[in-house]
Amino acid sequence: MLSIQRGPHYNTPKDKLVIVAANYDTEKDVPGVDDNGSGVAAVLETARTLATFDKVYGRLNTIIYAFFDMKHQVRHHAFVEEVLLPYLAHTNTTVAGVLILDGLLHFDAFPTSQGVPKGFEEMFPTAARELHEHQHMGDYIQVTGRERKDDDALQIFFDAFYLSTAKLTQDWSFQPWLLLLRLPMHTLTSVDDYWFADSTWCLFLRAQGNLKMCCGTFLFAVKFRGVRQYCPYCDSLFMLTDPNMRFLTVIVEAVIRTVIFLSESEARTVVDDLLQFQRPNNFGLKSLDSHEGANLMRYP
Repeated sequence: MLSIQRGPHYNTPKDKLVIVAANYDTEKDVPGVDDNGSGVAAVLETARTLATFDKVYGRLNTIIYAFFDMKHQVRHHAFVEEVLLPYLAHTNTTVAGVLILDGLLHFDAFPTSQGVPKGFEEMFPTAARELHEHQHMGDYIQVTGRERKDDDALQIFFDAFYLSTAKLTQDWSFQPWLLLLRLPMHTLTSVDDYWFADSTWCLFLRAQGNLKMCCGTFLFAVKFRGVRQYCPYCDSLFMLTDPNMRFLTVIVEAVIRTVIFLSESEARTVVDDLLQFQRPNNFGLKSLDSHEGANLMRYP
């Protein structure tokens, strides 16, 4: 499923695409509140916010919101292989950045709550050291990109995340942080052989080329965090706790900031004031408050 917010140069070589995507399916018999209801909610909130800003502020670049299914099967490559790459070839349009959001809701600040898959330390020694220094707490959002190719987009997201953190977490008892995984594309010959190969963003890696990436999380951060390591079926409404919702708030605001800058929206000059006005909406999740186990964030 695709939704497009067109820029003034849409369908021409002057346009730059900003792609925000999430898979909307989940594991069999798993409710999927986090994996990947959280990613879908983040994409929808980003689209709603940018549509609101577009009523007042101009924007140069086109934004595409994409939702995939069949995440673990070959057909989830269809958007890149059958839509995006032919479109880029036909129009000579370029890509300003890609954000793929997967598993954004689960926050666990207890020591040893974050596991890693076999081979992680060898492939990402710097990230493994950071995790060790943080006592393997699951209190971070994992950001993945390719060495050198994605540095500009990653820097924009990093700046956006820490701006959002500074604005939102002053009175919080925890401080979320970013764990960066940089893929060594000069030595990575195939993503199919690695434990993260079923993650949706791999379809963009398969495309190679000059697509700029800026991704949400690896699948391992979801499957190897907290109770989900032992109970995959616990991905239910009980995930909607106050810390988890606060965690999601920071991430979504960072995504919105990133999209505003990548799309070259005039709203970037007043983004702090605009987001302050937007926050009471709580991403449309207040209606879930009546569900047992749901402890949603309350804004002052």
